[in-house]
Amino acid sequence: MIRRFEHKFKGTTVVESILSDSVFESEIYHNSPLFLVRSKRGRIEQSFPLEKSDNYFSIYEDLEKLGVTFHYGRELEFADGSINPISFASTRHGGLTDEHLELIDQIAPCIAACIEIFSQKRLTALVSIY
Repeated sequence: MIRRFEHKFKGTTVVESILSDSVFESEIYHNSPLFLVRSKRGRIEQSFPLEKSDNYFSIYEDLEKLGVTFHYGRELEFADGSINPISFASTRHGGLTDEHLELIDQIAPCIAACIEIFSQKRLTALVSIY
């Protein structure tokens, strides 16, 4: 199951998605860039327009149709040592620069901490209902 949240930030639509554990067993996930990031504990960078390569994934065609110019996926390490993927897509002309990627890498631990806090709050709220 995927939950998708859209909101506006400084005039730009931001999309957030939360995956349930069952997604990690699906064929779609196993044929995605996020699976490669999670299983290899690495990073993926893809510029658009699309040129098919060894790291070609069908989702890239969808991203290109949406006007995405650059896709970046990397791993996040959580406090318990688990590794989960996160991805960023840009519609900026020229995509993301090296400076953008460096900034994302620098704040990745903060992003992981925020996700953990958000997830814990959601879990606490759910448990309190029962």
